[in-house]
Amino acid sequence: LYRINVNSGDSNSYDAGSPLNRGILIVDDAVYALAENGQLHKVNLNSMARMWVYDAKSSTTEGTGLAYSASRDIVLFGTNDLYVHAVRDSDGGQKWRTKPSPNTAGFPNQFLYYWPVVAEKNGVVFLRMRLDHNAGLWGFPSVTSNAEARSFLTSNPDMQNLFALNLDDGT
Repeated sequence: LYRINVNSGDSNSYDAGSPLNRGILIVDDAVYALAENGQLHKVNLNSMARMWVYDAKSSTTEGTGLAYSASRDIVLFGTNDLYVHAVRDSDGGQKWRTKPSPNTAGFPNQFLYYWPVVAEKNGVVFLRMRLDHNAGLWGFPSVTSNAEARSFLTSNPDMQNLFALNLDDGT
C-alpha cells in the first residue's frame, strides 16, 4: 500500500504481506486494505503504521470489496468461503460473521466483482453473490407476482443471490 505526496512525489508504504487486489477504503484518518490472504488491515493514513489486522481465515480472491457502516462503526466484506464479515473499527475484532447462502463455495458461487452496499437508515447491508448463469435463466419459473417469486426463492434457497443482512448481528 503506497501513499504518494502529489506535490513532492515523496512516498511511503505499508507492507500487508499479501497482494492487495481490491480497492481500498478510506474513513477519516484510516485506510482499510483487504489482502488476498483474508487479512483486513487498518492503517493510519498519515504515518502508514498498522493500527490493527483482522484475519478472516479465508482468501479474498473471489470476495467482495469493502464497505463501511458509520452508524455501527464496522467494516464489511465477503470472502471466498461465502462468509460475510463485520469487523469493529475500534479494535479490529469480529462483530459478526455469517454465511447467508447454503451453496458450496467456489465457482460459480462467489462474491467476485461485487461489494457490500450499506443502507444505514434501514440497518442492513446488501450483498450479491454470483450463481451458475444457467440456473438463473432456466431454473427460475415464470411468475406473475412478487408472492410467487418469494415462494419460489423461499423453497429454493440455493437460487437466492441477493442478501439483506442486519448490520447489528448478520441475520
